[in-house]
Amino acid sequence: MKKFVLLLVVLLVCFLWFFSGGSRSSFKLDYKLAKRDLGEFVKEPHSMGSKRQSRLADFVFNRLVADKLEARIQSFDAQVPIRKDQDGYGRAGNYKRTVKGYNVLGYLKMDKPSECIQMVGSHYDTKHIPGLRYVGANDSASSSALLFQLASHFKKNLGGLGCDLLFVWFDGEESVLDDWNTAERAPYGQQDNTYGSRYFVSQMKICGKTGAGKEQLCWREQLKKPIKELILIDMVGSQELKISLDRLSSDKMLERLKASAKNLGFDKYLDNTYTFVEDDHTPFRKAGIDAIDIIDFNNLDYWHKPGDEVKNISFRSIEIAGQIAVEMIENSQQ
Repeated sequence: MKKFVLLLVVLLVCFLWFFSGGSRSSFKLDYKLAKRDLGEFVKEPHSMGSKRQSRLADFVFNRLVADKLEARIQSFDAQVPIRKDQDGYGRAGNYKRTVKGYNVLGYLKMDKPSECIQMVGSHYDTKHIPGLRYVGANDSASSSALLFQLASHFKKNLGGLGCDLLFVWFDGEESVLDDWNTAERAPYGQQDNTYGSRYFVSQMKICGKTGAGKEQLCWREQLKKPIKELILIDMVGSQELKISLDRLSSDKMLERLKASAKNLGFDKYLDNTYTFVEDDHTPFRKAGIDAIDIIDFNNLDYWHKPGDEVKNISFRSIEIAGQIAVEMIENSQQ
């Protein structure tokens, strides 16, 4: 009889394990809420400087306030090249224009005093593609929607964390010109990507040196604490999730990514080869801050192409990426 009961217990555990997707993570994605948030991001294209992007900055800010996080919008002016399909391209002295960008920050302070900041980020702008109504359900709405639920999860589960958490939605990750690596071809030789994250890092240095910074940027108290690391998330909504092992990420964080995936039984969701991915984590790496990009740069059928829409998004993939991120954060602060 005891053996029979034990067998039933084992079968029940296996049953629950199978239908939970094999995850041991405490993080569960609210699919209905994620679909609602995703729908807000994909209503229309929203490149940096567009009216829609300005409204989305307010949307992100208000979502954070509703979740009772300390929220701030970090506005900045970006000098961007003028495209060929825009008036004025090619005229002497008229090769660039100024657009307004908006990073949105949500701060979650630990219950007990902490000495560091753990950053979790995503970009939330879309690539401007002439002739295509590109709404970016995967790039970048999937990770942008996920960040809300990660913030909510940790607000309810602060125990055991040693660092305050700073969630950042970066503006202007996408290049204005067609290609990413166009600095040498831009009319005035400026880097044409990662506008928001580069601005954040530049102002972070200023705050660190002066102790004051700009009121639109940050909280003076928090910036006295060092940023421990950045976990960047991007393009995690594909049907066949395969997270890239990015060589531009910190080696020790890559090892923690692999260990976290293994702990969760998610080895199959990691690529087994290494690649180089430039993203919003690279300005942090250049500034000497550990950072990693949790990104699927393998499934690119809809990347900057027709079809990057909600109907092709897997909410299970978004959840898996979130569970790995939670595992990494918890493991980094033990």
